[in-house]
Amino acid sequence: MVPKKEEKFREKVCYEMPTKKMSSHLKPLYVGAHFDGVSVSKVLMDTGATVNVLPAAIMRKLKKCSNELIPTETTISGFVGDNTTSKGIIPLQVGGGKKLG
Repeated sequence: MVPKKEEKFREKVCYEMPTKKMSSHLKPLYVGAHFDGVSVSKVLMDTGATVNVLPAAIMRKLKKCSNELIPTETTISGFVGDNTTSKGIIPLQVGGGKKLG
């Protein structure tokens, strides 16, 4: 017998709070990288992201200006449903690990 749709999810599922040891790995992954040859010590890795966000502080470190941004009409939606318009696109050579050369 197949349960009715409203009966399907009637049972509660409870999870215990993770211990400190269990949750120690639940932190964002930061790595070192270089952009156009400039080293940046902490870059947030989000392999599930559809877009890559470059903070203004990193733009300044790279000596890039907003007039170098390529205009775009891309709208970015946050995970809570908020929307913002992209300021633009900037092509960069990105590498990980030690800078070569």
